[in-house]
Amino acid sequence: VKLTADETATALAFTLWQTSPDAELLQAAASGKLDTPQSIRTQAERMAADPRFARFYGGMLADLSRASRMGSREGVDDVPNAGEVIKTLAQEFAGYTGAFAKTPTTFGEMLTSTTFAAANDTAKFRNLGTATGTATANVTLPSGQAGLLSLGAVSFANAGTDHPSPVKRGVMVRENFLCSPVPPPPPDIKQETVPRSPDVVTNRDVYEKTMAPPTCKACHNLFNPMGYAFEAFDELGRYRTMDNGRPVKLSGEVVQTRDANGAFQNLADLAGLLAASSQAQECFALNGFRFVSGRIESQGDLCHVNNIFEAWMAAKGDLKTLALLLVTSEAFVTRSTSL
Repeated sequence: VKLTADETATALAFTLWQTSPDAELLQAAASGKLDTPQSIRTQAERMAADPRFARFYGGMLADLSRASRMGSREGVDDVPNAGEVIKTLAQEFAGYTGAFAKTPTTFGEMLTSTTFAAANDTAKFRNLGTATGTATANVTLPSGQAGLLSLGAVSFANAGTDHPSPVKRGVMVRENFLCSPVPPPPPDIKQETVPRSPDVVTNRDVYEKTMAPPTCKACHNLFNPMGYAFEAFDELGRYRTMDNGRPVKLSGEVVQTRDANGAFQNLADLAGLLAASSQAQECFALNGFRFVSGRIESQGDLCHVNNIFEAWMAAKGDLKTLALLLVTSEAFVTRSTSL
């Protein structure tokens, strides 16, 4: 069943702007100017030039990176001034993703950029600057750090109660940026955390020792190493070079993917592997489809998704182009129904 013109206007507004349609969009619907893919694209291009378009990737990427879950993170109630910390990190995240609406940005640039704008107080909290105040300034990330995955909200949301969680961070990357689901742990598994000792000093040491048994390692090798790339950020998203008196170790290896496999020395290297991976690019397009449709794709949707992906690749992975392709696809204006 094809959406009516009014329904299409509403779908466009709540997808691209995360709010209700404006007068021009409603007028286009009333005058029959939302009846073809080209007329929908005309309105979508106008909407993508509006500052409200920043909410599109802000929402989609907050879901994929789990930044939207900061307020329900394990142990959040024990974080000093949790409300202010979450607000600060959310503003940094919104600033980073909001820039995609102003400046042409590709999928690769989203993952590998080494500079972004943030409030001075935010940069100071994250140990990325020394200036204070609410004025916004450009932040240059330390060597080895890059892009979306370096944002404080990502590390904060994917943390343990009082420590970084390589498991949560690695699972987030594997499932949401590679679309490679992680199998559930065996029902009879008994996990005991290895305590710190002279040989188990850092957070990574604890996880490596705890996950060393073969019953754990077989699965955890799929995601723990990617999580270790985040060890330069503590459970509050603050940058660090030392953990419990020892230098943080960020190296690892991506395994069992179609084309993202490889060793990395830090988060920037990991981001580079993802940026160059067709599996990660296809995953992002698929997640875009899921975000705009609000559902998991059916077998019949896959042709639409493939067409969107191929056109997006022809546009060299431009993020605004992907959004336009998603809302001008036939799948966007049709719904399935049962008789």
